[in-house]
Amino acid sequence: MWDRIRSNPGVWGMVLGGAVGFFGMYLRVLKLTGQAGSTSIRAISTSIGTTLFFGAILAMIAGAGVAVTSGRGWRIFWSIVGFLMGLELAAFGLYCIFSPQDAATRIANADAYQAATGLGTTTVSESFKTAFAANTLSASWAIGAVVVTLAGLLILIGAIFSFTWKYKAAER
Repeated sequence: MWDRIRSNPGVWGMVLGGAVGFFGMYLRVLKLTGQAGSTSIRAISTSIGTTLFFGAILAMIAGAGVAVTSGRGWRIFWSIVGFLMGLELAAFGLYCIFSPQDAATRIANADAYQAATGLGTTTVSESFKTAFAANTLSASWAIGAVVVTLAGLLILIGAIFSFTWKYKAAER
């Protein structure tokens, strides 16, 4: 098994990408600035971020799955799983970077809204939309979005390598 891990760069890409994504979920992905101050949203504190947290874990498992499988079918299966998890992480990070107001509205967090505006609300998503339209609230990406994007891209590259890389046993 260790020979397979050492010989396949795709395994390293998926496992390391999953670990970076796992870490990236604890970082701040969006920064909200309003009249009462500013606050940040950590990915792990949202339902989408929690889902992606488990997606990063699944990407690491997929990398290990590629490493331990000897049959072509299972290697392809685990590569597809890793590819989908990488795509999901990269898409989330890019969404936070290129459309932070949209991302903030989708992952609307009641605590973040109240900290930034000083107001309580019942429908956070609608309040975000109204505040963004009135220019009383702004959103920008934070470093966590870049880390999650890079993790997703690393997983994607690892999965692509795993599709094509075949284990060649060393001759003794």
